[in-house]
Amino acid sequence: VADGEVRLVATVALGVDDEVSINYDPEADYLDLYERYGFWDESAVVHTAEVVVPPAELEALLREAEAADEGGAEGAPPPSAIRRELVAAQAEAAKAEAAKA
Repeated sequence: VADGEVRLVATVALGVDDEVSINYDPEADYLDLYERYGFWDESAVVHTAEVVVPPAELEALLREAEAADEGGAEGAPPPSAIRRELVAAQAEAAKAEAAKA
């Protein structure tokens, strides 16, 4: 912003029909951009989902994940299996909450 105007300054020569875009954050996902700027970027290459897991279940799963990452616990599930368990736990919690309503 300069003199009350927003200016986009090119670092290379642009042709008449060249497309110009703004990269707000290369690591941001849909939700990040919506929370920060109020819009969805459909071209975002990073996609995440936020899930809520009951604290007791999360603590147990995190302990298992640490053991699996260290290779210290024989038979501990790999991180991908733990993530699936987290999502399943959230789905069950949502079903239980919906049943109460």
